[in-house]
Amino acid sequence: MNPGLAMVPDFTPELMHGAVGSVLLDDGSAGCSIWSNENLMAEEVVRLPPALRMARRLLAPLVRVNVVPAIPRSGEVLKSWFLFDLFARGPADLRALLRTVNAQAIENGRTVLYVLVQDGDPIRHRIRSAGFFFMTVPYVCLAKGDKTPAEGERLYLDIRDI
Repeated sequence: MNPGLAMVPDFTPELMHGAVGSVLLDDGSAGCSIWSNENLMAEEVVRLPPALRMARRLLAPLVRVNVVPAIPRSGEVLKSWFLFDLFARGPADLRALLRTVNAQAIENGRTVLYVLVQDGDPIRHRIRSAGFFFMTVPYVCLAKGDKTPAEGERLYLDIRDI
């Protein structure tokens, strides 16, 4: 161990630009933490797979009446929240949690909620059994524009981001 090498900076709340907060159901049956890249980088849609471009056009009438969520267009900057440390005892708990988070997201002008889930993650089964569907979307980040960290900021890199 090299005592002169700091791999994790001291916790400074005002430098946690992306931390939004956490949601825990009153009975403790489900919860998650919420992160936003809004103050760190712009999440601009550069390219959509052909199937999503087609779905965007076909589903447009249903989006207008709030039956299905909107699929972003190329060039759009996502107003997203990333949910992590997601847990739920069962499908009903997960539905209640996501209803709560979705309401908060809408109140805060968010249009996209996403969860990164690996194939073997048990929460994947809970998401499906709660009646939600998910899809794999290629995601590549480009740091550009004015949403880049200031020089000298000590950023914390989560191992899940590497």
